Amino acid sequence: MSDDVVLRIEGLRKTYETGRVRALDGIDLVLRRGEFVSIVGPSGSGKSTLLHVLGALDRPDEGSVWLGGQDLVTAERLDRVRARSIGFVFQLHNLVPTLTAVENVELPLYALDVSRAERRRRAEELLVAVGLSERLHHRPSQMSGGQRQRVAIARALVNQPELVLADEPTGDLDQETGRHVLELLERLREERGLTLVLVTHDMAVAERADRTIRLIDGRIASS
Repeated sequence: MSDDVVLRIEGLRKTYETGRVRALDGIDLVLRRGEFVSIVGPSGSGKSTLLHVLGALDRPDEGSVWLGGQDLVTAERLDRVRARSIGFVFQLHNLVPTLTAVENVELPLYALDVSRAERRRRAEELLVAVGLSERLHHRPSQMSGGQRQRVAIARALVNQPELVLADEPTGDLDQETGRHVLELLERLREERGLTLVLVTHDMAVAERADRTIRLIDGRIASS
């Protein structure tokens, strides 16, 4: 792959219910370093399935998914690929309720060879970067929805990934808080040279991306 290509997928197909439901039907896509791409489409169009395959959370039935010179379709340990190269931001943030903000952010680093001191340093640095310097030791129940999503963003970046995938990251937030979260993602993307892929139903959010991919019935209708 070219040096500026982070991820390339070819001929991607994924079915469910023993082949009766085609979630992805022949997807070809190239993501370039530093690019901000939004994925839109009606419910059932394959958006979340595509994101899961891109993020090594699921394997396709056919096709190839090349990330950092490795085909995720044939990789033996997808969990290691995720730990090294990919960050996730979910709609409902998925924080562990019994852990503090800094402990939640540290979690992805337990899968890597990172010392305790380095885990804490990276987590604290990122929480400061997302504006939560006074919330390091607060638990999720002690924070607002926007603050919890900022913790989730810090957690997605702590393993210093090439690729960050966000599934409706503003969908559970009010309009103003959602705008602040999106602006934060954009700023961090520019500062850190990340490739950002964001699934959304909100066209106002999608239009802020460098490129918008529209899925219909598991196929790319436009990009």
